[in-house]
Amino acid sequence: LDNRTRKALERTDMVSEDTDGEYNRISEDESQIVAKSQEELLTAAHGNTNLFSDEDPLRLKIVCRLSERYRFFHPMLEFIEVFWLRDGFDIICGNPPWVMLSFDEIGIVSDKYPEVAIRNISASEVSLLRNEYFEESPQLAEIYRSEETETSCSISFTNAKCNYPLLDGQKTNLYKCVLENSFTLLSDHGYIGMLHPESVYDDPKGQPLRREIYPRLRYHFQYENELNLFSGTNDHGRMRFGENVYGSSQNEIDFLNMNNVFHPSTIDACFAHDGHGICGGIKDDNGKWNISAHKERIVHFTESELKVLCMAFEEGADWTSTKLVSIHASSIIFVLKALASFDGNVSKINPEPIITVAFDETGCLRKGYTKREVCETEDNKLVYVGPHVFVSNPIYKTPRKRCVQNSDYDPIDLTSIKENYQPRTCFIPQLDFKEYNEIQKGFFIGQNANGENEYDSWLSYYKAGFRRMMGSSSERSLSGAILPANYLHIGSIKSIVFNRHCDMLEFVGLCSSIVLDFKIKIMGVTDLHKDRIMPLPLGIADKYKPALFSRTLLLNCLTTAYADLWQEMWDGAYKNETWS
Repeated sequence: LDNRTRKALERTDMVSEDTDGEYNRISEDESQIVAKSQEELLTAAHGNTNLFSDEDPLRLKIVCRLSERYRFFHPMLEFIEVFWLRDGFDIICGNPPWVMLSFDEIGIVSDKYPEVAIRNISASEVSLLRNEYFEESPQLAEIYRSEETETSCSISFTNAKCNYPLLDGQKTNLYKCVLENSFTLLSDHGYIGMLHPESVYDDPKGQPLRREIYPRLRYHFQYENELNLFSGTNDHGRMRFGENVYGSSQNEIDFLNMNNVFHPSTIDACFAHDGHGICGGIKDDNGKWNISAHKERIVHFTESELKVLCMAFEEGADWTSTKLVSIHASSIIFVLKALASFDGNVSKINPEPIITVAFDETGCLRKGYTKREVCETEDNKLVYVGPHVFVSNPIYKTPRKRCVQNSDYDPIDLTSIKENYQPRTCFIPQLDFKEYNEIQKGFFIGQNANGENEYDSWLSYYKAGFRRMMGSSSERSLSGAILPANYLHIGSIKSIVFNRHCDMLEFVGLCSSIVLDFKIKIMGVTDLHKDRIMPLPLGIADKYKPALFSRTLLLNCLTTAYADLWQEMWDGAYKNETWS
């Protein structure tokens, strides 16, 4: 800045907080000086040569042309006086776009050819017809290339570590970019109020961003959209978002947290509550979403509470960036301390269990691994999907003859089935089972004479199979059972294969308990990822195993497909078990 601008901005009565508002305003002359200084900064931004010298020798002309099209906005240029006097904004608030940048090929083509959208032509078909469309409409080709370039450049810019270092390694969402920008635009005494999704708190690669968030966070209120605060976007209760208030970075972690909020009125009422009575659950006694208040709903987070979460869910890796789970009431912290004190977990099993969806549904059909057909099956032709299983019940529902969606399944009466019963299947295997073992390998067993790695048969193991998609408001979040050996499953089930069947039996038994279901439920996740499975408890004392194993076997071994497992795991101690 030149001397005239500096004098205008450094005026004593302008930076003083104690003066009256009338004398704290910049004068008209000084305003013109600042505006002229901005213009001089911009017009000086050109050189004689640059990367685009053959196309346009002046960088400024290129910048002007692009800025007229894209309307770039630079807060530090537009508000020089704000950053000079206060080092940033005092208040930043808003609801940034929750959008992951992607190239919408179908949307662009359908502007010219609406039948693409009307007939629901797939993206792969549009790609095949693209050149034909371009020949018929050169204008469409020009628009297509322009949009493709813009999207590609925007994705490159937002994914660049030099531009957004806190988002390094993450799938960039525009709201995360806005959040990181807001941190740099905020004054030392300012506050940010922002409505955005919860993924910043549970992204597996979001550690750098969470390390910046926690020292800045003052309030976090997590909403469930069951009352349609955002209408038309609920997606069966899966839409979750948060009200977040941030400030300048503090030396100590200190923020207040509320989860499972269904209406804003609950927040004020909780702060006004005196603490008497019982804290209600997610639903009230009438089965409706609970909007009543209680002081215990407010959870005070410090370094100590984050360390508890880190020990309970991430094996104490790094508490400064631990994931924030859904804690309904402050007393739950004591339960998590007890869970964190248990020493064993899945990650300590050697060799490491194989956790996989095995075969993606869409990919299987496209590659010819399976065929879509609802029919009765025999032997091991059944392909398991999510609705087939529930808590320690591998024969929970069967698809109707016309099965289009997840609701097209009927419960199975276990008292009336035959010993070799199998529910209907929606998919039929199309390959030899040896080929499936080549695609999905088992445990490493060594190398052959040619030095090539060899693996055992993944299919030959009994598996712990769980529904992949979960809902925190569902009856049970962790729904899984033992899947028989030599049976396939596809993407709606995530299986865990242990090298020893005793570990698998213990894991399914523990996961059928309310305790572990509670642990998964408070994570607030909708997809059962590997990083959520590995910290789950495993390794109970031997004296408890007969009670756990006998009950788990009785609940799961419902047909002759489990005969080998029953025989292998049978223990005479089971005869001594008594029943309540």
